[in-house]
Amino acid sequence: MRIKLSTLCAGAATAARQAQGMVKKPALTLMAVVAMGLLPASAMAVSAGDPAPDFRLPVLGTKAEQSLQDHRGQVVYLDFWASWCAPCRKSMPFMEALHQELASEGLRILAVNLDDEQAPALKFVERYGVTYTNLFDGMATLPEKYKVMGMPTAVLIDRKGVVRWVHAGFSSKDEAEIRQQIEAVLADPS
Repeated sequence: MRIKLSTLCAGAATAARQAQGMVKKPALTLMAVVAMGLLPASAMAVSAGDPAPDFRLPVLGTKAEQSLQDHRGQVVYLDFWASWCAPCRKSMPFMEALHQELASEGLRILAVNLDDEQAPALKFVERYGVTYTNLFDGMATLPEKYKVMGMPTAVLIDRKGVVRWVHAGFSSKDEAEIRQQIEAVLADPS
């Protein structure tokens, strides 16, 4: 998988500042290194066939927590996003439509917000009418586990907890492929 610089949004600027010691988020440094071409993106991505790393994160705006294991037996679309990411703004309405349409078939969308604070993320979720689960990772620890190289990045995980597909970036041109991948995993009873 090769990431275009345009898909990295403002994350590349943040990561570059971190690389200079101004921000303390190791996952964003990794994104900057990949964006600068110092490391091929394919060398770092979680790949289809890999077991999905488990995690436990707080639900955005609450004290409740959820883990990936809580959703075992369901198809999970794990989406990494931030309120400052322009492609993320475009993907949210599409993902909400998928959630409304496919939740009854076993799709669970878990969105992981990577803002430094919850307030911008809460405002963003409210603005876009998002009803699927949003988790908060203000320290950006989960992108390191999943080796996320740009935002948004989505990881499709099957009912057994195995990564089936990874997709970086978002444009309206991606919608058909995303839907096709999700529907294929939902149709697989294993």
